[in-house]
Amino acid sequence: VYKLYDDFFDEKVKNNHAMVILSFGKSLCLYLENRIEEFVKNFTGGVFFPDTTWNSFELRSIHIMIAYRGYLAKLLKYMRENNSLYNGEEEGNIHVIGDSHSLSYAWLNINGKKVIPHLIMGCKIHHLVIQQENRYRNSFKSSILELPDNSDVVLNIGEIDCRDDEGFMTKLLSDNSLEYKHVIKDYVKKYIKLVKKIKKQKNLNIIIAGVSAPNEIKFEEGTKEYNLRLNIIKTLNKELEITAKNAKLGFITTYNPKSDGLGDKNIFLDMVHLKPEIYYSLLENI
Repeated sequence: VYKLYDDFFDEKVKNNHAMVILSFGKSLCLYLENRIEEFVKNFTGGVFFPDTTWNSFELRSIHIMIAYRGYLAKLLKYMRENNSLYNGEEEGNIHVIGDSHSLSYAWLNINGKKVIPHLIMGCKIHHLVIQQENRYRNSFKSSILELPDNSDVVLNIGEIDCRDDEGFMTKLLSDNSLEYKHVIKDYVKKYIKLVKKIKKQKNLNIIIAGVSAPNEIKFEEGTKEYNLRLNIIKTLNKELEITAKNAKLGFITTYNPKSDGLGDKNIFLDMVHLKPEIYYSLLENI
């Protein structure tokens, strides 16, 4: 990866947009390898806003980059202010495979076990259960199969499936014949079946992570869409817990909604991701 970046910069490509995106990618790689000092040097903190000169691919990339930059900046600040959660003797590891939420666990030291993130950007349960082969499922499988035997592994996937404007919401609102409980149950059944199939090839302690109640919902409270999103999250957590336990997998939950169905704002690091301390407390006893 780093050689590709170096080759790119050596070519002195005139496309400034690609330079911005690749520079961010290098920062993310450094964070994922716990090369924090190098990450800080490369992570300048500047924000780049697109204009009419950006093509559609570049626009998609830059919007993802801006979101990740803000998230990483908050994680870095949290790490500096709570270094006692990250320091100490290391006697083993906990591996976390998942979407951007996996970064909230990254590099915590939980009772001597250092948490190693395995990021699959944008991964949904949907990607893991559809028939078509795709890079998300390939990355998911390889991430698990590359782990040492007897590893503790947390799978944190599903939050993106539950967002206002994609995943289950898009699928269900576009087809009135679908019933949300049936769709979610089917997805979870296939997801856990895949995990069990891969687990047979390795001796792993696998823990399925649930999805937290949302920080906010863009729909007006009381509307069909608002209630549907709350029901999706509630049902997904219920099915994940039941199916995981039936498959003799572990389960941890961050789902603890208030009376309005939303999560407690005090547990969030930003509008979407939870503070690392939430995961620390959940994994102390594994």
